[in-house]
Amino acid sequence: MKMVSDGLQPDCITYTCLIHAHCERGLLREARKIFNGMVSSGLPPSVVTYTVFIHAYCKRGNLYSAYGWFRKMLEKGVEPNEVTYNVLIHALCRMGRTHLAYHHFHEMLERGLAPNKYTYALLIDGNCKEGNWEDAIRLYFEMHQNAIPPDDCTQYALFKGFDEGHMHHAIEYLENVVLGE
Repeated sequence: MKMVSDGLQPDCITYTCLIHAHCERGLLREARKIFNGMVSSGLPPSVVTYTVFIHAYCKRGNLYSAYGWFRKMLEKGVEPNEVTYNVLIHALCRMGRTHLAYHHFHEMLERGLAPNKYTYALLIDGNCKEGNWEDAIRLYFEMHQNAIPPDDCTQYALFKGFDEGHMHHAIEYLENVVLGE
């Protein structure tokens, strides 16, 4: 690294930015080398550093490696944050494993982390795609109860999930949105 040859010592943020750039380009082997250099220099990786790797592997559909990084993070005493959980929830819902995504949803709550609008949108979309209308609607109402206003993406995910066979759910949903019940 030119920084080091110039006498400057990179910090965790610098390393994480380099790792992220390599992961985004699909250069995971090089990203791991940078990670190893970071660790060998005595800098502990942050939750963001680990989440970058988890996201990179989830994006490629490699849950095995993603969970390897998740376990490594926990073993090192680094606590996951909302983004870490949302990355895992997103990957599981995208793969049609919404029922497994609930494990992380509940784990978030147990760790004192509050699900945000993205967490709910991911689970609502996953449930709609899998035909779990009741769960999708329950999550929508849970958002309201927790004073988390659904954004356009959440409402679109819920509404597009309704088809001819579930029009009564769409009507109930619209009544609640329009009438505020």
